[in-house]
Amino acid sequence: WGVNINKGKSIYVKYRPVMDGGAFVGMMLMLLYIGRRYYTNVIRRIFGLAAHDAIPESITWWGRFAMLGGSVFVVTLKVLGLGFFDAVLYLLVLLTFFVIMSRILAETGMFFIQPDWWPSALLVALLGPSFFGAGPLLLLFIVGNVFIMGSRETFMPYLLNNLAVAEKHDLTPGKSAGYGLFGVILAFLIALPVTLSAQYRFGVNFRDGWGAKAIPALPYENAAPLFDHLKVLDKFQFMPDPLQRWLQIAPIDSGYWLWFLAGAVLVIGVSLLRIYIPRWPLHPVIFLVWFSTPVNHFAGSFLLGWFIKKMIMHYGGARVWQRIKPFFFGLIAGEIAAAFLAIVAGWLYYFIAHARPAYFNIFPA
Repeated sequence: WGVNINKGKSIYVKYRPVMDGGAFVGMMLMLLYIGRRYYTNVIRRIFGLAAHDAIPESITWWGRFAMLGGSVFVVTLKVLGLGFFDAVLYLLVLLTFFVIMSRILAETGMFFIQPDWWPSALLVALLGPSFFGAGPLLLLFIVGNVFIMGSRETFMPYLLNNLAVAEKHDLTPGKSAGYGLFGVILAFLIALPVTLSAQYRFGVNFRDGWGAKAIPALPYENAAPLFDHLKVLDKFQFMPDPLQRWLQIAPIDSGYWLWFLAGAVLVIGVSLLRIYIPRWPLHPVIFLVWFSTPVNHFAGSFLLGWFIKKMIMHYGGARVWQRIKPFFFGLIAGEIAAAFLAIVAGWLYYFIAHARPAYFNIFPA
């Protein structure tokens, strides 16, 4: 009984990731709906039209820079071999991925977010491999491997944290952006030569089986079953005409659209209930993260923390909670300090004994 949500054609072209993608798209639609007046005014100002509300000039120029960056991205994918509409679709879904990741951070404070779906796989699942053709399909997966792999370390959420910290210290976004840009450039100038030097001297670290072996193979492992599907349909060499390609929309499984719509409807429905029913208990973010690896590790801890705070607030009130809060900060700081001491002990052991220390996970990643 039941439905196998891991059913699919390849690693990321499955029901479960497609449902995750639908949830992200649903949240993006809600953000656009709630902020429709503001975004409409920003777009009008970007194109030099009069806006109904006052929009800061800096927002207008940043919007223009964003459009320029998006245009460069689309042109780059077009030069690499992707169709124009394919590149635009991929850009929109990729923006949805990063914007909603940042929204999750802003709404919940989650410090470890890693969505378990790929924009490229979502497009292939919904439109079908014959819509793209074999070459563009593989290119989509390779590009996705570059932009999405390791999404727990993503620039936009980092930037959001930067802006939040700057706001608390009365720094303007321009000044904090300058510091942030300096940090990015400095890190790049240090990391690039160190990485190249280490790989030149010691070779690739094949002990990291995930990074050195699994990740480079993922685009091809995702594409291979879809290539077989195209061969069965005798469309492996088929390159659809830009105007006729919309007639080639043929998902391998109609269930993909059902699961995509299920994710979107859950998020939109719960979001509307939160808007119109003040005491509605559920937050739509649950449908954005419930299948992800970080939630598997931390959901119990978050639930326990919520329960402890709820009990303290219920029986002791806000004053008791404020008095006891430093204790919980100390627990977090103590755990981080213990992890740092373990790292230092590992270094000392290596330099003294010239052997690798015992390996254990401090942070699940």
